[in-house]
Amino acid sequence: MLAISAVVVVAAGAFAGAQLKQDVQQRAEIQKRREETTEEKLTRLNNYRAGLVFQKQRLEAKIAELSEKA
Repeated sequence: MLAISAVVVVAAGAFAGAQLKQDVQQRAEIQKRREETTEEKLTRLNNYRAGLVFQKQRLEAKIAELSEKA
C-alpha cells in the first residue's frame, strides 16, 4: 500500500511540474508576442498562413484521390 501511495505522489508531482512548466512557457510566448513589432507579427502570421494553405492543398489532393477511387 505504501508503494502505491508513493507512486501516486510521484505521478502527481510530475504532472504538477509539467503543468507549471507549460504555464510558464505559455506566459513567455504571450509576452514575446506582445513585444513583437508589426512587421514581425505579419511575418509570423504569413508563415502560419502558408502552413495552413499547404495543409489545405494536401487535404484537397487526398479528397480528390479518394473521389477518383470511389
